[in-house]
Amino acid sequence: MVEYLSNPPYNMVYLALSMSDLANEFVSYVLARLPLDAPWLKVWDEAQAVARRRAFRGMGYFDLLRAGVPLSLDGADRLSQLVDWQKSRLKS
Repeated sequence: MVEYLSNPPYNMVYLALSMSDLANEFVSYVLARLPLDAPWLKVWDEAQAVARRRAFRGMGYFDLLRAGVPLSLDGADRLSQLVDWQKSRLKS
């Protein structure tokens, strides 16, 4: 069991990459609905609203968490990092 955890099969690596892609797509989706200079709290509110309405690919809070988008207060730092990274890509 330890060997499996330390050396995941390639399909697990692909799954992790796919989830990361979904997280970035979600953040891009949220940011596209707001002005680029929107303050963090507006982005947070919009991300919550999108998850609540399942407006992004029909995904709710739990689905987004599994895709690497934590929408709890504990995960706000992770979401902030994703938002900052996407904003920097949009500006360049």
